[in-house]
Amino acid sequence: MARFFSNRRWLFVWTTIAVSAIYLAQAAVAESPRQDQEVAKADKPGDVYQAFFAKPEKENYLRANKATTTSKTYNPYSNELNDIRELIDDGKYADARSRLKKCMPEFMLSPQAHQLSSQVERQLGNTAAAKREAELAKKCIKGILSTGDGSDKKPYLVTRVSDEYDVLSHLGKTMVQQGLIHKNGKACDQIQCRDGTVLWFDVSSLFAAFMK
Repeated sequence: MARFFSNRRWLFVWTTIAVSAIYLAQAAVAESPRQDQEVAKADKPGDVYQAFFAKPEKENYLRANKATTTSKTYNPYSNELNDIRELIDDGKYADARSRLKKCMPEFMLSPQAHQLSSQVERQLGNTAAAKREAELAKKCIKGILSTGDGSDKKPYLVTRVSDEYDVLSHLGKTMVQQGLIHKNGKACDQIQCRDGTVLWFDVSSLFAAFMK
């Protein structure tokens, strides 16, 4: 009789373990699609940019940079910013704002785009929006600077040529000469500055877009 109850007790234990294992397996299967959805959601351009501006560090900038440069609408040599600057010079601030909005998210990592947006919002009397755009411009600069040190071995990564000039302005540098050089498997802009320093920018994505 004692052996009978002992066997029943062990049967109960093993049954409980088996049921628990099945439950955990089913839970894992149910969780997997949800995790895949979360990963996919995190890779959406809007979420990538939001993550970068929330925490403007190298990893987030690289993801946002990739989202920009792999977009089907990516055109690093467009004249959008020049056209917007002309609208501002003509006092057409509402038109400039509308044009800037149409440029997004392609220009989301452009410090100059956010600087122009800040200028427009200030002229339209939107002080809070102007400050917000100015802060975004600073974060774009911070993101670019996080990608290297400006040397030929660690060039700064940019999404368009205007980014280079924004970095030069931030660093208080004046360009005297600029040239495209292929080095270390990358297309780089080498910029010689008036103070004798030389800065390198990785423009591989821009060059690839140009060659299409």
